Amino acid sequence: MKAFLLLMLFFVNIYNPFSVFLTAGFNLFVLLLLLRIELINKREFLNLMIFSIIIIIWQVFVFILNINFSGFLLGKYFRIVLSTFFLGLIIPNFSFSAKKIINIISIILFLHLLAIAVQILFPSIVNPMAGFFNFDRDTELLDRLTIRNLGLAGSFDFAALLSVFGIYVFYLQYKNTKKIMFLILFLLAFLSCFRISRMAMILGFFVFISISFILLKNLSLFKKILITPILVGVFIVVFNFAFPILVGSLSFLQKTSLNKGYVIDRAEYSTSDKTLLDRHLFFPESTYKSIIGEGVKISGTDIGYVKTIFSIGIIGLLLIIMQYLYMIRRVRKIKKRKTSTELVQLCNYFIFFTIMLFVVNLKILLLYSRGAHEFVLLMFFTILTLHNMADTNDNKIENFNVRETTF
Repeated sequence: MKAFLLLMLFFVNIYNPFSVFLTAGFNLFVLLLLLRIELINKREFLNLMIFSIIIIIWQVFVFILNINFSGFLLGKYFRIVLSTFFLGLIIPNFSFSAKKIINIISIILFLHLLAIAVQILFPSIVNPMAGFFNFDRDTELLDRLTIRNLGLAGSFDFAALLSVFGIYVFYLQYKNTKKIMFLILFLLAFLSCFRISRMAMILGFFVFISISFILLKNLSLFKKILITPILVGVFIVVFNFAFPILVGSLSFLQKTSLNKGYVIDRAEYSTSDKTLLDRHLFFPESTYKSIIGEGVKISGTDIGYVKTIFSIGIIGLLLIIMQYLYMIRRVRKIKKRKTSTELVQLCNYFIFFTIMLFVVNLKILLLYSRGAHEFVLLMFFTILTLHNMADTNDNKIENFNVRETTF
């Protein structure tokens, strides 16, 4: 029962079905189910709580300075405080192993890939599923974007992040277990990128190619001969599907012989005509407001860092980045101790996902966003709990040995 509840904790916090209020209510329900609360990760929990509280206080301060207010922004940063509080208290009070968490993450990502496959086979369910998982735009948009799928995510960019993360997760699963099932999921995660967005195509392509070289390098000659044609075949199919779309998306390639008539007028990614700079890369009107922030939810740009600067300024952005860097630094320290192979694997998951979060934030706001940040917190607190539990057990054994020697 507790294993299923832990899986649901991951699922609800990452995918946020119906509403963020339901997620908060579910977290409260799980917390109340715990008869006893033991705070194993006290220092890290308090540090993250302090970070999130300082950021929401800073947002209120920016509102006051600018004589401005945004319920959306205040609610967003308050959600972070609640998520940190609930997950920081709940996770240490579950009994789990690193292997169980790895399996849960694999299930979460598999369900995302399965949802994309089902949406391809039955397009009519795309809109209802988007509404169920809080699609962040008008669901009527999906009627025009018939070759794109969300899976279980609430935005195309979060769906892209999950699929790219899936490539890495299933690669490590295959590497450590040698099960062909994970190699198949590794390929499917890559293929799913080409049903989500151009960013997913590009990012997924580079991650897939990099990992494929590493994978082939570490295989025996027989397995190289067996797997290479599969990887090449997948690459050729994907290239023929994706390349025309990418050419049609890039304004400096649209008028070349490479373009076979596929033109996407609303997705130009060229700086040669300053389209990107003019439409997306802009800042508050003064240096002072860039540093402090304007306390507004800005429209007209997709770039996550720009949106955050308008909200809480460079100061607030640095506070958020410092929080993520603090978590990465802590996880890297745990990884260096090499407590177990599975725990090191979880640490690699965390580091890869967080780095990808920073990369994707160049395209869309995912730092501190719904689902993505909760995924970071879930992995961080599980890694800490496993590490601190191992230390506690080692200390108990050491103390027992000392008492035996004394006796």
